[in-house]
Amino acid sequence: MWRLSISRVDGVLAPYASGFRLWLTERGYRPPTVEDQVWLMAHLSGWLDEQGIEPAALTDQAAERFQRARRERYSHLTGSRALRPLLGYLRGLGLVPEPLASESPAETVVAAYREYLLGERGLVEGSVVLRARVARLFLGGPSDPIEAALAQLGPGDVTRFVVAQCGDGRRGTAWASTLVSGLRSLVVFLHITGRVPIPLAAAVPSVASWRLSSLPRPGPRSHRTDPREL
Repeated sequence: MWRLSISRVDGVLAPYASGFRLWLTERGYRPPTVEDQVWLMAHLSGWLDEQGIEPAALTDQAAERFQRARRERYSHLTGSRALRPLLGYLRGLGLVPEPLASESPAETVVAAYREYLLGERGLVEGSVVLRARVARLFLGGPSDPIEAALAQLGPGDVTRFVVAQCGDGRRGTAWASTLVSGLRSLVVFLHITGRVPIPLAAAVPSVASWRLSSLPRPGPRSHRTDPREL
């Protein structure tokens, strides 16, 4: 693992550190936040060198890999939003690629989830396809900013989604098993990547413990955003 001094940037991003510090200050970031962001830049620069990756290859998926590596050692600035200022600065310089214009915010999350399943979990492509299908169903239909909606996600939202999809029993047990397994995996991913602040895996019902046809119908919506309307 890379080594660094606090707020000192070595490696491929070193030439841009002073400019990044000024860029943050001009945009009203407080000094502690500036130091945190430069510290994060130092980590990223070391990781890029370690991985042999040029900034031009720093896609959103590569950035997600970097944050996963950081979560093995740190708990600070490991969420999906932490890199936004730094990536915005580097994109402004033309050093790293822009996100794919064709990808919706939900699809960006699904792409990161797919990489997690393939790289971290070591699943085969067939299993990843099924779980990505569940993820798209859960996250699909953009209306509200997805990160804000996920930050408000609660257990009731997860349970209501399962009831809405399987409560009438028409889809069958096989689909219900695929759905709850995929959803449980997804909410774990959303939590460990900082997109959802609380663990929600326990809110996903188990097929073995209930009959879908006997589940209560969804009640009135809470103040939380329904993930199907993201």
